[in-house]
Amino acid sequence: ATMCSGPLADRLFEPAMQPGGVASPWLGTIFGSGAGAGTAVMYTACSLSLVLIGLWGLLNPRLRTFETWENTPQQHTA
Repeated sequence: ATMCSGPLADRLFEPAMQPGGVASPWLGTIFGSGAGAGTAVMYTACSLSLVLIGLWGLLNPRLRTFETWENTPQQHTA
């Protein structure tokens, strides 16, 4: 993730958020346009993704009860 974030910010998000960029008309009202706006969009997108993944894990019953699987007695047949 660390190796990918620099090139993504420099080559994708920053040019898209410059004045006249592809994402600037939609996201420019929230994040502005110019230096640093692309990094702010990338940071916000990653943060929202992590929150959604965490909520998915919290709401997934199989993951929520994962630790109890180890404590259940195993039945061995001879």
